[in-house]
Amino acid sequence: MSKAVGGMGLEARWFTRVASRIAGDVPPTDATWRWSEVELERSELTKLRRAGLIVQTSDGEWQTTRKLIREVANYARVDEDDVTCVMDVQASLADW
Repeated sequence: MSKAVGGMGLEARWFTRVASRIAGDVPPTDATWRWSEVELERSELTKLRRAGLIVQTSDGEWQTTRKLIREVANYARVDEDDVTCVMDVQASLADW
């Protein structure tokens, strides 16, 4: 039986593969974005959507939830601010 991450229904094995990519690629919670702007696979984004870790805004773009930040931080055993910092740096580099 596979262990779920944070009660979200995501397999721990799957989360192991994508946690660092999520932190390094998904924009911070204050930004909206399109699936085509991140390098996660469509199937990975679908899993995050189904788990409620990303949500669609009224204009059709997507937004990272605090739950996703919390899950990555809990999984990596780091502070949520550390995850947010990585996301902010990646967003700044993308704008540069």
